[in-house]
Amino acid sequence: MRLGPLPLLLPVLALACGGEARPAEGPKASAPESRPAASTADKAPESPPMESDDLRVLLPRDQTAEYLRMRGGNENPKASFVPTRAEIEKLESGLPDMLREALRGEPVITPPLWERVKGYRRQYVPFVDANGTRWIWGNFMCQNPGRVGSDAWRKKIVSVDDGGDCFFSVEFSPDTGKYRRFSINGDG
Repeated sequence: MRLGPLPLLLPVLALACGGEARPAEGPKASAPESRPAASTADKAPESPPMESDDLRVLLPRDQTAEYLRMRGGNENPKASFVPTRAEIEKLESGLPDMLREALRGEPVITPPLWERVKGYRRQYVPFVDANGTRWIWGNFMCQNPGRVGSDAWRKKIVSVDDGGDCFFSVEFSPDTGKYRRFSINGDG
């Protein structure tokens, strides 16, 4: 007995109408493949956003434009983003090696900067450049500039002219894992 094209069209019509496709009945029908449903256990948990603490602060968005102005460029960020805790940890965990490499051949103060950096205060300014690459600018300082007990460093970029390696900054891309624009303040 020939059934014609109708049994083949029924599953397509059922899907188009929001129904469930079922194989046609008859000798050529096969059991549907069973695939396990994706569970939340299969997905890697997302890292929570970075939170400010005693040593770290994510500066307000208006500070992104201030940073780019200070940097001397006329670049406008394409967008902003909130870095995750994992992205900040990635930036910070690679800092000692980056500093060791960047300062190779330079006179070393004891203990060296790559060991002291763990205790530095950090200001973070995230932005997305014109190419769509995400960057986090980190501004590091070994002390709380300004008045003792002041929390001004939590709101605005701290910019000082001297201070040596007590003040340095670097950009880090959580997308590529690369650092760029590393600079240490001059000695006064």
